[in-house]
Amino acid sequence: MTRMIPWRAQSLSSSLFDGTVLGRPERRSGLRLSLISREDPEEPFVHAPVAPDQGGRFHFTGLRAGSYVIVARGAPGEPSPELRLPVEVKEMEKLEVELRVE
Repeated sequence: MTRMIPWRAQSLSSSLFDGTVLGRPERRSGLRLSLISREDPEEPFVHAPVAPDQGGRFHFTGLRAGSYVIVARGAPGEPSPELRLPVEVKEMEKLEVELRVE
């Protein structure tokens, strides 16, 4: 017997979000995305920087509810703008976000 169970975040208190970086592939190349807490100045970086895959997709998991900023920066030494996207994460939420690089 198969039982269907609704999807839930990884644990009772964690959330996650998936995202996509939109724009020309050459602009996405070398990009690093960091997640920064807007609520905890003592420990601002929540996750080590991640790189989007070839399709521009990325994800962060195991998040507590709160206010964050996704910061996208180019590779060191390469000229590129810094993009910032504020996000609000609720408990046990799965969020989808998009960043556009021009």
